[in-house]
Amino acid sequence: MRSLLSPLVPSLISVGMLFAASYQDLKYRMIDDKIWVLFSTLGILADIFLVRENWFIYLWSCVPLTVVLVFAWILKVMGEADVLAYASLLVTQPVYLFGCGYMPPAMSTFIYSNALFSMTLLYNLAVNLRNLREGIFDGFKETLIRKVLAMFVARAVPRSRFEDFRYASLAEAMTEGTRRFVFSSALSPVREEKVPIEGKKNEYVWIIPAYPLLPFILAGHLITLSLGGPIALLFYPR
Repeated sequence: MRSLLSPLVPSLISVGMLFAASYQDLKYRMIDDKIWVLFSTLGILADIFLVRENWFIYLWSCVPLTVVLVFAWILKVMGEADVLAYASLLVTQPVYLFGCGYMPPAMSTFIYSNALFSMTLLYNLAVNLRNLREGIFDGFKETLIRKVLAMFVARAVPRSRFEDFRYASLAEAMTEGTRRFVFSSALSPVREEKVPIEGKKNEYVWIIPAYPLLPFILAGHLITLSLGGPIALLFYPR
């Protein structure tokens, strides 16, 4: 009985935690820290009473992801809630539900979720290609490489619709009468910026949408629970 509950209970705790956090992220774009405290506490209790694990080896294997999360938090390339989500998974999910992964389940979730999140770049590209004939690069004097980069990381929207994108940063600036891309805003917190008054309403302005990451973390963790880790999946498929 304990062998059955050992992977099942941590998995239920982790999915419940990520589901609650994803709901708040989508609805409010803010996550209550009580979620991490509550579910991490439940995870610790499950680890103590149910999970049979070589904790020294497990804790050592958590070091790479911990280092990545610390640097992501210091450099602000990831939201605080996203960092806490991965860190909490190190506590709530020490074992795989099915198969193995040759790395902590949280690391597998980190890989899967960011692979899924990269699809937002393809979505930006598709939207920009659809609007390419609308003169989305009018007024820009940029190299081809920077224009291609903008097609992936930013999105051109009509100036009149800018206010509809509540969670986005302006991806351009006017320099000596020339429009230039500002990609650094992709790594900055969303700011309350307004589009300059000058310009036609049908003119396109470039923004960097702030997509919520928690739903992708939830999806990535469901993949981890269903398929195991990416290394085992690629080199030792069942």
